[in-house]
Amino acid sequence: MELPFIQEMIHERGGFRCKSSLKDFSINFGDLTLGEVYKKGRRCKIYKGRWHGDVVVHVFGELRQKDKDAFWANLGKLCRIRHENIILFMAACTSQPNLAVVTW
Repeated sequence: MELPFIQEMIHERGGFRCKSSLKDFSINFGDLTLGEVYKKGRRCKIYKGRWHGDVVVHVFGELRQKDKDAFWANLGKLCRIRHENIILFMAACTSQPNLAVVTW
C-alpha cells in the first residue's frame, strides 16, 4: 500500500518551485502539550495546545478505513495551502494511533 505522506509534491508559486512531502511536516505526538478541550466531535477532539507557541491540535480517535483515507487526503491538501483566510497548517502526527493535525 502506498502511503500518501511519502509522496512528494511540487509547489509552484510565482515562478518558485519547491518540493516537499508530508514527512517534512511530521512531528512526534509526545512533542505536543495538550490543554483544554475546545470541541468534541465524532472523529476528533480539538484542543488548545503548545508546540513552539500556542496552537490548536485536532486529535483523531479510532478511525474507520474510509475516515483514514479522508484524513490522508485532507492532510495532503492542508500542507499545500497558505492563505490568510484559512487556518495555518503547522504539522501533523502521522504515527497511528496518535493521528493529529496542528494548526494555528
